[in-house]
Amino acid sequence: MMTIHHEDARNMPLSTVHGRGKDGILIYADPNNIDQLPITAELMSGLSDTTLMLITLGCNVGGLKRIPYENRVKWIQMAEMVRRSTGPWHDLGLITLNKDASQWAYMVVIPRKWSAQYLDLATKAGGKLWPAGVSTYSMRSIGSEAFMQRVVELFQTKEENNN
Repeated sequence: MMTIHHEDARNMPLSTVHGRGKDGILIYADPNNIDQLPITAELMSGLSDTTLMLITLGCNVGGLKRIPYENRVKWIQMAEMVRRSTGPWHDLGLITLNKDASQWAYMVVIPRKWSAQYLDLATKAGGKLWPAGVSTYSMRSIGSEAFMQRVVELFQTKEENNN
């Protein structure tokens, strides 16, 4: 049996979904701007060990670095909150399009037991869909600090990254 909830997750704690054994939960967050992103600390604390969450980063077809700096800082802060909230049963992945002028990217919270396989499949599929392929990063593989540095690099200009 499958139940689909199409709601703003800010108004729906995951505790209302749990309680049916090993149910899997898919959360896909694709907001138009950071202020519409439904990812909260409360939501993160309710992730089951089988939850898969995909977050579109940037949400600006003009490119991540073209949105105001204050909004880019909010994206970095959100990524840091997700990083801190990722439990031991999950990995945090970053999927970026190579040589993309807009630097399109996704952050994914993946059950740890599926992480390597998921990111490998994302790399292979991305290579077929995007001319320059995609790069994938795993927080468990490269470490928390290196992971967040990669996120910051996505949201800052070269000048900002050099300072």
